[in-house]
Order: sequence, then structure tokens, then C-alpha cells
Amino acid sequence: MLKFKLYTFAILLSIITSKSYAQFFEIYQAVDVEKYQGKNFILEGKIFYMDDITNSSWAVLGARSINADGKQLKQTFYNDNASDYFKKNEWSAYELSGKIEKGAKYLATSIAISGNDSYYLDDFKLFIKDGKNKIEIPLKNGDFETNTILNWQSMGLDKNTSLALSKEKAYSGAQSLFIDNSVFVYR
Repeated sequence: MLKFKLYTFAILLSIITSKSYAQFFEIYQAVDVEKYQGKNFILEGKIFYMDDITNSSWAVLGARSINADGKQLKQTFYNDNASDYFKKNEWSAYELSGKIEKGAKYLATSIAISGNDSYYLDDFKLFIKDGKNKIEIPLKNGDFETNTILNWQSMGLDKNTSLALSKEKAYSGAQSLFIDNSVFVYR
């Protein structure tokens, strides 16, 4: 319980201070999960760091349950420690497991970014655990192969950060999403 409280405090502190010390933003997609309320889910994604991970520059997966009125049911939760997943100079496989809240109409699956680094994202998938089975719930353009990112929304994105589809690096398929946050200026 203490670990959870410290983790929650750290996330809140990073969000509150993000405008003055570092950028914190999310790229997300809401998925209809109403018929899976109370079930466990697994969110998977691949992230390639252009530079080393640091305490002030990292990426993690996140999820929040949202009701039919668009209200968040509980606090967003994230991977505990980005460095547990980080692999230098290669694609890092991230996984986030959780439970869809009772009363949830949507699950907002996200990638949270902090600091001024650049990343490639690819191969994002959502699964619902049903007994011993895993049911894939398709994310729209979760593989970034369609030439649009309109299905992905952003929250807290700085005007100097750019999101673009790229053929320079891909975990699977021909392209990935490139996040260029290298020109972000600390305030």
C-alpha cells in the first residue's frame, strides 16, 4: 500500500510540475469495452527510444476506465517503472495489465511521455482475458500502417512536439508512429 501511495504521489507531482520542469503528455485511444466490465485486460506496445531513458525522460503505457458520460471512474494507472522495459538501441516491449472497472463504457489506452526525447511507437494491442483465453480488441491503427493518426488523440501535447508516421523504423509492418519531442523547451 505504501508503494502505491508513493507511486501515486510521484505521478501527481510529475503532472502538476510538468508545465514548469518537463513536458508530460499522453497519446490515447478510447475503446468500447462495456461488455467486458470487471474483466482483466492486457495492453501491449513496442517503444523505441532514440536516446537513453532517464529519470526525466521516459515513456510508459497507461489506461483509464471511462463511463458513458465521459467521466473517468478511477485514477489513470501506468507501468510502474519504465526502466524495467527499456532496451537500449532496440524495440522495448511494454505490457500493462489491469481490470476494467464496473460501469466502464470505454477504456482509454495510452502512451504517456515525459521529458524531451524522441520515440517510435508500434504494434499496440489490447487483449481481454476471458478464463484461459485472450480476446484481442482491435485498436484502430494500433500498428500505424494506415496513413492517418486521426484515431489517436493527444492530451497535454506541447506545440513544439510533432507526431508523424515514419518508415525509418518499424517493429512490424512498414511504418510506425514517430514522436519528436526533442525541441521541447523547459519553462
